Amino acid sequence: MVKDSGSHMGNGIFIMNEEYEEEFRGVYGNGTLCGLEKSRKIVQKYVKPLLLLDRKFDIRMFLLLSSSNPYMAYMHEGFVKLSLHPYDQNSNIKGMFAANTHQSEKFF
Repeated sequence: MVKDSGSHMGNGIFIMNEEYEEEFRGVYGNGTLCGLEKSRKIVQKYVKPLLLLDRKFDIRMFLLLSSSNPYMAYMHEGFVKLSLHPYDQNSNIKGMFAANTHQSEKFF
């Protein structure tokens, strides 16, 4: 999966395939131009992701560490975000790879 580093709400996400990989290798000079190119991308490869109800998920929670001596932390109650579709590593469906609240709200 590839996404723009500054994007949010599911925008700028696409699934990497051989065509995109060839294009990326050209734009970034097979890695020699990383950091020099103005457009910034995050490229993720999933290695056997954890699944919940056969879907990718992530947990959104907030923790504030206010002191380290003694340790004092405050945690805000979080929630679980599920992808829209069951996980299939061979699929190109964007909603299967991204557990995105904004995309889910549009779907439901």
